[in-house]
Amino acid sequence: MICGALILLMHYPLLNLADKGGTAGGIPVLLIFIFTVWALAIVLYYFLSKNSGKRNRYE
Repeated sequence: MICGALILLMHYPLLNLADKGGTAGGIPVLLIFIFTVWALAIVLYYFLSKNSGKRNRYE
């Protein structure tokens, strides 16, 4: 489910919204968007893998 949401963030319509030719601090907004989604994916998968090893205390 989370992988699907990340794939949707990198889909053409949302990439097209970020690709308007603008810059932020001299860096194209499209690159900022792509690397932000990439970094969020890494952090999200880290926390998911960290919590996946814990057992449910109600078992």
